[in-house]
Amino acid sequence: MKRKLSALRISSFILLCFLIISCQPENNDTQMAISGMDKIDEGAYLAVYDLKSFEEGSRLSVIEVDPASGIKVQPVLINDWKHEDGAGSDLESVCRLPDRENEFLIAESGKWDGEYGRLFHLKLVNATSSYYAEILGVIELPEFDAKGPDDPAGDEIEGLACFSTLNNELIVLFGERGGSDAYTDGLIRWAQADLRSYKLKWT
Repeated sequence: MKRKLSALRISSFILLCFLIISCQPENNDTQMAISGMDKIDEGAYLAVYDLKSFEEGSRLSVIEVDPASGIKVQPVLINDWKHEDGAGSDLESVCRLPDRENEFLIAESGKWDGEYGRLFHLKLVNATSSYYAEILGVIELPEFDAKGPDDPAGDEIEGLACFSTLNNELIVLFGERGGSDAYTDGLIRWAQADLRSYKLKWT
């Protein structure tokens, strides 16, 4: 059974990649430089984009996939990012929260000169023909100096994964790129996330 499920997931991913490459999105204004993506439900995915703070454009979109008609890309509106640093900058990863309907975590790549480096908790809302998201909370990520203490760029978080333990604790895995003098190989860190206090307990 597990092999069948794995094969189904791989087939779905291959189909999605094919459709993204071969089909023209319905919304041509939405940028396609996707940096992270996770599944919403059958045929729909939440994508994040690595636009920097000084760049205009949607930070998130919903990609709706139909093998017959192709793909439809719809921007996700966020009116309030609930943080003094403003809109997400250099968003690199997203993970769907287990046992929470349409709730996700999205992460910036890391701090830049002491700013940004945030983990956003959001709820996605499908409002008839459009999407918007409400930021439910923000977690400040520490600076790990993944590029060394003298580099202002800080860390390079490129991936997220979320799962629940048997005790219903939320664990978040952070995948770092590596390739620096400080960390030549990729690195995985993990923490227990409390979505009431918006704190991380690193393990």
